[in-house]
Amino acid sequence: MQGLPASFSGIDEWYTFNYGLTWPDVHVIYNLDETTLGTPMQTPMNPHPAVWYRTDSRGTKYFYGIIIHDPTGITSTTDFFQNLTLRALEWEAGYAPVPIVNGHPLKPKGVICMCLANRDLQVHAHGAYTLNVWSPQGKLLYSVKNSTASIHRIPAFSKPGMYLAKIESGEGSFSQRVMVY
Repeated sequence: MQGLPASFSGIDEWYTFNYGLTWPDVHVIYNLDETTLGTPMQTPMNPHPAVWYRTDSRGTKYFYGIIIHDPTGITSTTDFFQNLTLRALEWEAGYAPVPIVNGHPLKPKGVICMCLANRDLQVHAHGAYTLNVWSPQGKLLYSVKNSTASIHRIPAFSKPGMYLAKIESGEGSFSQRVMVY
């Protein structure tokens, strides 16, 4: 749900939910403020869930949201609602942004190989990341923490050879073999 505001306000219908068997698996993103009601609810839920998601034991993903029943019809046309819907669809589809190194998206599982001729490691990550480069023997050759730089000139890359680069970011931990020729 990156990129969505921490809170929002709007006009909508109120729904009352019962906590069921699946509720322990629920991750609430937005709650409604029950104190804004003119008449108190018979069964208060504060915090009152408005948008949440869950994954069941088989890995099936569910996304719930009650934000659309605005009597003016404006809610569904707002940037907030459209971004919320887009983030939900991305999550349902399994999309997760990953760092891109020299134009290649990294994969969190497995190690892929990349060849470099210009000796620059270009990293495009979403936010700060840590980059470490090791020799095949396990010697740490380069390290930078909380970087947002996009180009790294790694001194060890002045010599042709095989190296292991590891990037840790908000998207996960990624390892990549780098062959410099």
